[in-house]
Amino acid sequence: ETKQRGEDDLDLPWGSSQNWALRDNIQKYVVDIPQLEDENGSSTYAMWRALTRDVMELAGYNAKDLRKMYVEIKKDENKNGKENAPGVLPLLDDFEFQPNGGVSGKIEGLKGIADGTTVQTSPLVHVQLTVPRGYVLTEDGSSAYELGLPLSEEAYSMDLAKMNINFQNVNADDVAKTLASGVEETGRVATNLVVKM
Repeated sequence: ETKQRGEDDLDLPWGSSQNWALRDNIQKYVVDIPQLEDENGSSTYAMWRALTRDVMELAGYNAKDLRKMYVEIKKDENKNGKENAPGVLPLLDDFEFQPNGGVSGKIEGLKGIADGTTVQTSPLVHVQLTVPRGYVLTEDGSSAYELGLPLSEEAYSMDLAKMNINFQNVNADDVAKTLASGVEETGRVATNLVVKM
């Protein structure tokens, strides 16, 4: 029997291989973005589309289905309360970095904008830390986007070289510390602006 509770409305069958694939791989795709707390106070997001792209057993599932199954797995593990799945960032697919310091691409999952619409972000911050983790963060800290596939592998490689991005030495703890210090600095700047006015 491959069906498990909670999956009756999934488009694809869900079995133990999908359960284990999700359990074993999810932490590699989870990031904490302190600037982007949701209504529940959580700043944890997963690169759900990258997970489905990279993990064969999860190919074809959408973020909504994976989040639902994640909650079911966590409920089974903990048996003592409500579990929330990491959030979903809007996806920028066919993306390319822009001269203004931002990135453009086809958007998916951004409220108020039709999927497939080409958008361009404002300038980005900490790209050396965020791009290897699969996302980008705008300089003002108001938006983050999961990165899909680049428009051109050649242009993407040149952009990475220009920005001095090294995929080998990016540590999740370093990313969290840097982003957290950015939140503290933003708070100090805002306080100084209020005091000066």
